[in-house]
Amino acid sequence: MKRSLLTASALLTASPAFAASSSNGGDATAGLILIGMSLGIYFLPAIIGGVRQHHNRVAIFLLNLFLGWTLLGWVAALVWAATQVQRQEPRY
Repeated sequence: MKRSLLTASALLTASPAFAASSSNGGDATAGLILIGMSLGIYFLPAIIGGVRQHHNRVAIFLLNLFLGWTLLGWVAALVWAATQVQRQEPRY
């Protein structure tokens, strides 16, 4: 989960270099906000799985990463992230 957040923040910090050629500073800011919102929506299933401490959060993230661009893969990851979390009893 932390790796995906680091990747997203690296993409967001690299974007101003490309947007610097814009004639209006507002366009660059709006572009960064749009990119951030798009990434947040794209990785919503992985974020939900991580926040809920889902027992399959790594698999949910990988499904979201590789097949999230298809609507079916994104919906499958979202449904999987929303399923019941299995808590393991501590072993003594």
